[in-house]
Amino acid sequence: MDGFHRWTVSGDRRVAALTGGLVPTVQVLLDPVHRMMSTIRHNRARGTHAVVRMADIVRGMVAEGVPAREIQKRLGMEREEVTRLVNRAGMPSQVTKGRAGALNRAWVPGKG
Repeated sequence: MDGFHRWTVSGDRRVAALTGGLVPTVQVLLDPVHRMMSTIRHNRARGTHAVVRMADIVRGMVAEGVPAREIQKRLGMEREEVTRLVNRAGMPSQVTKGRAGALNRAWVPGKG
């Protein structure tokens, strides 16, 4: 249950009587990557995930060094979905890191 639902339920007199009027909370002690993964799994399960925000989170995991295969496994995604989310957020820095100027110029068609 997220915070909104805990707060809503705490207004119920029967629940308030059980909790002494306090709103129950849980603190999850996980590293940032695992918290990001939990957020995505939770939002996908509820059907409330936003693609752009999810792309930002997946890109953050890639920036933290999480391999694409692990992201796929832990989030139940296909390889293509992970690739689309990373690409939607822009070019990952791992692709261009240390390669400034190393990319070739685009092909330009010659005159007849």
